[in-house]
Amino acid sequence: MDLGLKGRGVIVAASSQGIGKAVAELFAREGAQVALCARTEKTLRETADQIRSETGAEIYAEPLDVTDEAAVQRFKQSFIYEHLLSLKGSTLKDQDLSTLEDYNLVGTPVEVIDKIERFSNVG
Repeated sequence: MDLGLKGRGVIVAASSQGIGKAVAELFAREGAQVALCARTEKTLRETADQIRSETGAEIYAEPLDVTDEAAVQRFKQSFIYEHLLSLKGSTLKDQDLSTLEDYNLVGTPVEVIDKIERFSNVG
């Protein structure tokens, strides 16, 4: 299957087990650079190590509680700016997120993070 993800960055939330893990594995096998996030650090790290060793893909794993707005901001900063852009050889740290398209990254991470941010602000 070719999902057109080779060399692109994707974020999979709740990815330490179950469906999220299966989706992360699929994306990694497709050649994507995958960011895993979940609340339980130990399981998340084990999953990241497993996917990395089985696929050879670039895997970024960070514990994240999507209800914690500050944590979502840190995740966004760390994965999108520092990890993905550095893999592309960019030094664009302060550019608008819209410039990510110029680096052939999937627009989905930005949309997902926006949805995570909105979800974390819900009551």
